[in-house]
Amino acid sequence: MFLTSYLPALRTRLGIDVDDLRAVNPRLVYVRGSGWGSRGPMVNTGGYDSAAAWSSSGTLHKLTGADDDDPVAQPAAFYDLQGSNTIAGAVAMALYRRERMGQTAVVDVSLLNTGMWALGADIAAAPFTGEVPRADRRAPGNPIANYYRTKDGRWINLVCLQADRFWDELCLVLDRPELVADPRFLDAAARFTHNRACVEVLDGIFAERTLDEWRETLAGFSGVWAPALTPAEVHDHVQVRENGYLSELTAEDGTPFRVVAPPYQFDGEPARARARAPDLGADTEQVLRNLGLDAATLDDYRAQGAFG
Repeated sequence: MFLTSYLPALRTRLGIDVDDLRAVNPRLVYVRGSGWGSRGPMVNTGGYDSAAAWSSSGTLHKLTGADDDDPVAQPAAFYDLQGSNTIAGAVAMALYRRERMGQTAVVDVSLLNTGMWALGADIAAAPFTGEVPRADRRAPGNPIANYYRTKDGRWINLVCLQADRFWDELCLVLDRPELVADPRFLDAAARFTHNRACVEVLDGIFAERTLDEWRETLAGFSGVWAPALTPAEVHDHVQVRENGYLSELTAEDGTPFRVVAPPYQFDGEPARARARAPDLGADTEQVLRNLGLDAATLDDYRAQGAFG
């Protein structure tokens, strides 16, 4: 298998394009990761995930609220990670096909397509529904699938998609039984019609207690909800700990640190990171030795600063 994210013009210049390598190994699975895809006028245009996936897929527009002064920033490497997972799955399929059917493959995965896949439902619906208005927390389609700020400035995400199933129970848990019979909120249709009033009421309720107090109050609620955690708090989440979702590593200076484990497990065993990533170019000399370059040539390259 050969994996590259180089643009076509550079691959041609280096002599590492599909035909070049297939001439040496006809069974080679050739994998291209790109920003914008393998065809079209932008094939030689560079693309980071923030541009090709986050911005160009509609995700940035979708996640920026109606009243936000600034666009929502993409988390670091957000779609790079989704793209790499997609590549891994595609490579597994290509290798399986080669083993079972004797057919090799050229695999293409682009950041643009990866971003579109994540927002697939909205993109498919757009020609029929028109441009969906930007999210407005104060006027949601379902007020109990929404975000609410606590007394200490934290956020709780209610995810009660079956609104009529959980509304009465939520009102009782919130110690507001009178809301069950409120004609504005009797069912999902009424709450949609009066969504701003419903959110205003719930805003006032959630603002009365801190996040820790709400954790205790909502502990027995059968509907789905979650606090908005900080990245630091994720380290202490009970499910993260019990399922081994963080791997312990040690830096060169002896400092321990933790990284997120890959999001799959086999036979109940966490897929743990075994060692820290090598430094950039750490394997260059060994790769060149494997290609047959002698010590004198490597010394010359080193003197020129070609590698460390």
